[in-house]
Amino acid sequence: MNIQKFTTKSIEAINDCEKLACDYGNQELEQEHLLVALLQQEDGLIPKLIEKMGIDGTTFHNFWCEIRLYHQSCHIYIWNVFLYL
Repeated sequence: MNIQKFTTKSIEAINDCEKLACDYGNQELEQEHLLVALLQQEDGLIPKLIEKMGIDGTTFHNFWCEIRLYHQSCHIYIWNVFLYL
C-alpha cells in the first residue's frame, strides 16, 4: 500500500482514525474508527452519501458514537444494528 497515492481526504481519514483509536484507549485501528473518522470529515464523500440515502448524518454519527462508547466489544451486534437502519 503506497500512501502517496492516497487522496488528501483519505490521508486525513487515516490520521483521524488513528487519533480516535488513541482517544478511546484502543491499541488497534478497527473499522469503527474509520467509519467515525469518515463521518466527521467536512465536505467528505461519506456524509454526503449518508444524506443522499435519506439518513440524517448527525443522528447517524451520534448514534454510532453512543453505541461505540457503550458496546466497544460487541462489533457483530453493532454491525447487525446498522444493517437494519
